[in-house]
Amino acid sequence: MVALTLSLSACDEPTPAGVAAISPANAPTSTSDDWSSYWSESEAVGGMQGVNVNWDADGAGQIPSAILSTEGSGLMPVVVLGIDSAVGNPDAETALRSMLETLVTHHTILYLGLGNEIDRNPLDGRVQLINDLTDFIHSLSSPTTVFTVFQYEHMLSQDDPAELVASVPNVDLVAFTSYPFMRYSSPDQIPEDYYAPIAAWTAKPIAFTEVAWPSRMNFPGYPTIHGSEGDQVSFINLFHGTLLAGLDVRFTDWYSLHDTADWYESEPLTSFKDVFASCGLMRNGTDEKPALAAWSALNSASVG
Repeated sequence: MVALTLSLSACDEPTPAGVAAISPANAPTSTSDDWSSYWSESEAVGGMQGVNVNWDADGAGQIPSAILSTEGSGLMPVVVLGIDSAVGNPDAETALRSMLETLVTHHTILYLGLGNEIDRNPLDGRVQLINDLTDFIHSLSSPTTVFTVFQYEHMLSQDDPAELVASVPNVDLVAFTSYPFMRYSSPDQIPEDYYAPIAAWTAKPIAFTEVAWPSRMNFPGYPTIHGSEGDQVSFINLFHGTLLAGLDVRFTDWYSLHDTADWYESEPLTSFKDVFASCGLMRNGTDEKPALAAWSALNSASVG
């Protein structure tokens, strides 16, 4: 297991920085060699690997193979489970609880998320399930830190973000995904207090399960979105050097190690999802972007 500093307070300790998506080179046609290389590449970035997966991806009651593969590779899984299929389904909830008990008592899972971007798609019963499952995990005397995830830019548009966060009082940590390029066309436009509202929403420690800036420069159909390899580096430096100052941040994960698809400036975008294809720290192949060195350096640099 990669050694990481895990009990942190803002401005006096390094904040562990990893990657969110499992993204080997040459996706979606990655070879076995690409997969073998990926685990060592992710370890070099920091060893903290996000695993965002539905709880029943490999069958109800089974620990998802993506979690086991990540753990088996020697990385530290930061697990974010989709739990919607268990909401209002007693049999599914029973199977989910059984899986969670095995996961947190027989595996080293230091961070476990229940639900992803729960503010974007409200679902009756989900919040109650998150609170109930959090209590269940705590009852197992597990060292696992339990959290849920909100989408930061979406939260800024809500009437009462603090109320949304307060609806999950049992979690140990509040996490966010954040893509400031949706609101600003360059990193130098982001105000220094961009994340300051979080302090009014919660007194709990926080984390960022996904942050990103694209390296593609042009996005046909999305004229306000701009990126470049230089912008990625500028955002990384701003994010950890200024934007997180004063916040108790336990970890931050970049969107992906490799670009999630091969892309070219001249190609049209077929959906909004394509905007994220260039957010990797490396190209879809093996070419490194300057952002890779900038993000990797964060595990030995302090915030604040």
